[in-house]
Amino acid sequence: MMTRTALPRRCVGRAARAATRSALLASLAFASMVALAGQAAAEPAAAVPEAAAAAQAPARDLSAYKEEQISGGALAAGAYMVMWVLVAVFVGRVAKAQSRTEAALRDLEDRVDASHGVRAPSGNVP
Repeated sequence: MMTRTALPRRCVGRAARAATRSALLASLAFASMVALAGQAAAEPAAAVPEAAAAAQAPARDLSAYKEEQISGGALAAGAYMVMWVLVAVFVGRVAKAQSRTEAALRDLEDRVDASHGVRAPSGNVP
């Protein structure tokens, strides 16, 4: 019966550092996009013609509310980018796990062959 061994600390540390780097890059990119959107929103809007203003129905006084500073496009682009970063991290982790599984399978095959007295082939045979 095979016993399950724990992952070495350095493997876990590498994965944690890679995830931290990915999260940091995503947050920096999102912050820069929000800052650019804030600069674009700070520019004055075009004045509404008087005829159009007169045609509008009377509205409540909304001066107590703050004006929106972040556009929806910047938020959507940031969320889209974060989603792709998460997909890339997931694909990377799956590829790494697959390579570890293949290495463990090769090691197991070598041990089984050695226990039965079979010599391993000299070339890289799939």
